[in-house]
Amino acid sequence: MNIWVPLFCFAVMALLFSMGDYVSFKTKGYFSAYLFVSVVYLLLFNFNIIPRDALDNTGLPNLASSIVLALVLANLGASISVRQLVHEWRTVLIALLAMAGLLIVGFTLGSWIVGREYSLVSLGPIAGGLAAFLVMLQGVNELGRGDLAIFLSGINIAAVCGNSHCCLVLAPRMPAFA
Repeated sequence: MNIWVPLFCFAVMALLFSMGDYVSFKTKGYFSAYLFVSVVYLLLFNFNIIPRDALDNTGLPNLASSIVLALVLANLGASISVRQLVHEWRTVLIALLAMAGLLIVGFTLGSWIVGREYSLVSLGPIAGGLAAFLVMLQGVNELGRGDLAIFLSGINIAAVCGNSHCCLVLAPRMPAFA
C-alpha cells in the first residue's frame, strides 16, 4: 500500500513549511524558512525517504503557478500608490540601475562563465526573488530542462544564504537591517 497519496504529500510539505517557519522564528530570521525547507526536502529526497513525485502529488506547483502567483503580483501592484512611487523616485532609480547592471553582467560576464542559458535563467530570481523563481521554474520545467531547474534551485538557495549573511554583516552598522 502506497502512503504517498496527494493528501499525505501535502501534509508532509505543510509540516516542512511549519517547521521552517518555527526555525526562522527561533533564529530571528537568521536561518530562512525557505532555506530550511529546501535543505530538508533535498535530504529526504536524496535518502529516498520521500518519492520523486511527492511535490507534484501535492498539487502545489499548479496552484502556485496559476492562483497564488497572480494574487501575489496583484497584491504587490495594489499596495504601492503612484504618489508614493513618485515620492520614492531615488529608490526606483536605484532599482532600475541595479536591474540594468544585472542584465549587463548576465549577458556578458555571466554568459562567459556559466553559459548563456544558465546565466539568463538565473537573472529573474536574483532580481525578483521567490515570485520570479516560480515563474522561471515553471518555464524550464515546461521546456523539459531538468539541468536548468536544478541550477535555478541552487541559485535560489544561494540568494537566500547571501541575503541572510548580508543582514548579519550589516546589522551592527545599519539599524535598518537589525
